[in-house]
Amino acid sequence: PANPAQSRFAGCLYYLKNFYPRADITGVTQNYSYTVPTVTHDNQENVKIDHNFNDANRFFARFSNSGNGGEVPDIQPLGSSGPNASAQNIKAHTFVMDYVKVLNPAMILDIRSSFAQQRNIAPGNFFDTYNAASAGYSSNFVSQQAYKALPYVTISGYRSIGDTSKWAWDHYTYALNGSFTWLLGRHTLKTGWDGRMFVDNENSLTNAGGTFNFDGAWANGPNPSAALPVGSQPYYSLAIFLLGDIGSGGMVSPSSVARTQYYNAAFLQDDWRPTGKLTLNLGLRFETETGSGLEYKGKFHVETCF
Repeated sequence: PANPAQSRFAGCLYYLKNFYPRADITGVTQNYSYTVPTVTHDNQENVKIDHNFNDANRFFARFSNSGNGGEVPDIQPLGSSGPNASAQNIKAHTFVMDYVKVLNPAMILDIRSSFAQQRNIAPGNFFDTYNAASAGYSSNFVSQQAYKALPYVTISGYRSIGDTSKWAWDHYTYALNGSFTWLLGRHTLKTGWDGRMFVDNENSLTNAGGTFNFDGAWANGPNPSAALPVGSQPYYSLAIFLLGDIGSGGMVSPSSVARTQYYNAAFLQDDWRPTGKLTLNLGLRFETETGSGLEYKGKFHVETCF
């Protein structure tokens, strides 16, 4: 019997075939060659302050900002508006501040605070450019999509259509550290605390526009479960694509999560010099780390739709 998905998908083929270029090299395989110009943006800024107010007070601070982004266009003449065009932008900010106080010749107090953020965004630059409904997909399928886009289509042996990479996340790290050093005879005693908080905010829509795969199995004679003849898969896969005979497909539900994690540590150490040629490093450290606490319930499941 015919695959029941065939009649629902066959109308899309006339639209999708426009994204497969004509061969520009002789032969029946590996017969298209192109070079894609890739655009990359890099920038970095740093500001630093390192000042001794006097022999007993020192202050240090540094702020860094960096960014990296790039775009990869589709093959010509589709370019940056093609369904396989992609982009990604990464930004990072770091800040650290340290204050050292010499209480007396034998005692030193050191307090440090720091912050780091990294943001990674894949905007899916071809989204909203293509509409699955106008390409012939059913209204039922379109209603299940998390965003307006062409689904990801793979024909074994050919280039895939679509780039459904779309996400945005922010990672934050907050840290506060303090230590006290005491020179006591042959002992250098040091104690302190190390506290950190990690915050992750993530939103992923990757593959939430749907995927379709054509692997050639439905064209493999009376037994689609049998192994395909050697070298035949690209031809069989193209055949079932032209027939609209889907091998497999699916759609991933959007996932969003915000989680927080804490780390705390306290330590005590002693660098003891019993003789001028021998130093013993003794210490004790206690650490505690919590698991990730969700700020709200995230969704991490896959819904098979076809």
